[in-house]
Amino acid sequence: MLYEDAEQHRKNLETRLAVIGSGDVDGMAEDESETVKESRSMGELPSGGMMQVPSGTNLTVVQPNAAPGYVEYLKMQLHLIAAGAGWTYEMMTGDVREVSYTSARIRRLDCRREAEQEQWLHVIPKLIAPIVRAFSNACELAGRVKKADYNLRYATPKWEYTNPKDDVASDLDEIAGGLSSFSEKLRSRGYEPDEVFDELAEDIDKLRKRGILDVILMLRKGTQMDELAVKNQPP
Repeated sequence: MLYEDAEQHRKNLETRLAVIGSGDVDGMAEDESETVKESRSMGELPSGGMMQVPSGTNLTVVQPNAAPGYVEYLKMQLHLIAAGAGWTYEMMTGDVREVSYTSARIRRLDCRREAEQEQWLHVIPKLIAPIVRAFSNACELAGRVKKADYNLRYATPKWEYTNPKDDVASDLDEIAGGLSSFSEKLRSRGYEPDEVFDELAEDIDKLRKRGILDVILMLRKGTQMDELAVKNQPP
């Protein structure tokens, strides 16, 4: 706080405008009060007004220069706070003037990993799981279920894609390569896989009964062929 107080005091001084009058000192305080004569002050300058000064008086305007560096100091403090809290500077402040797309994405991935570690190492096992066990035990004691079931799969809230097109394509490639499953990708988005599969089966059945499914597949195939033709065009 000492730096902030000193900076505020400095800014207060920078806004002050002083005028130094040089010449006959006795003439400056002529016909003025004893206080003016003792302080040798010509009084305050009225805003937008005009003052008559004694002849032979030279006036020099004194305006303090601004001292730079305060903005850089504040930004460094915010960077330290964001780093200590595990956030990114642009996420905390909304200031993206000096952030590129690549650097923002890399830092966001680091932030996401830290958040996921906190979710799976602390929030879920230390907070959510005990609540689930207590709820299951209460349901068993109340006769709502025959036996408490603790075999649950936890899903965290989904993360918004930074680049949706590339991220979706990457997810599909992982599924096609056997590195992940549909259910895992759906859970990572915050959806319940069984509910999504039931909804898909219902939608596909409706589309097939109305004769729209073949049209959609044909349009999708045509889009894929157009994309492939664009990729195969010579440079």
